[in-house]
Amino acid sequence: MAQGVKMKDACHIVCAKMMKCDYLLTTDKRMLKYKDSQIIMTNPIDFVEFLNEETEL
Repeated sequence: MAQGVKMKDACHIVCAKMMKCDYLLTTDKRMLKYKDSQIIMTNPIDFVEFLNEETEL
């Protein structure tokens, strides 16, 4: 929350970290600005594009 993330959003981030998720998908622009070394914040469209790139290799 000290980095400008709202309480509900912070709870989602903490839960994703506790579950050891690699990615957290969101359309919330404020959450997308949050940077963390443990989890990648991305929007669903970018995530699907990333998956398509991975499967083409």
